[in-house]
Amino acid sequence: MKKALFVLFAALSLTVQAQVLDDKEYQHQMELFIQNSGMEHAFSGTMISSLRMQGTFSETQIQKVAAAVTKSFRDDFIPSVVPVYKKYFTVEDLKALNQFFETPVGKKMKHFSIVSAEELQPYVQKWQPKMQQAIMGALQ
Repeated sequence: MKKALFVLFAALSLTVQAQVLDDKEYQHQMELFIQNSGMEHAFSGTMISSLRMQGTFSETQIQKVAAAVTKSFRDDFIPSVVPVYKKYFTVEDLKALNQFFETPVGKKMKHFSIVSAEELQPYVQKWQPKMQQAIMGALQ
């Protein structure tokens, strides 16, 4: 009986350890994906552009805010969305995406996502009144 309990406990312990390692690997691949895809930089760039357009903050204040929000993005946001990504992407999927972002086309896509966030901002602002009209029309 003791042997059976020991074997059961050992098997359970190994399963838990494997899950912890899988979670750490997934988290690592997810963080690489966020970096490699340019998502973090695009998010930061959009926020900085918005703050600059408001014209009420100094460049020093904008950089401090950007650093604080980027830290929160990494520490709070990314871990909170991992369960959503896990529903759609395996660790192997993330590894493949990360490999893609190392290719010339992947690097080009990353650069575009970073640049487009800032370059498209004026177009989004120009479109917002039309979007609001469309929303209001749909709700009538």
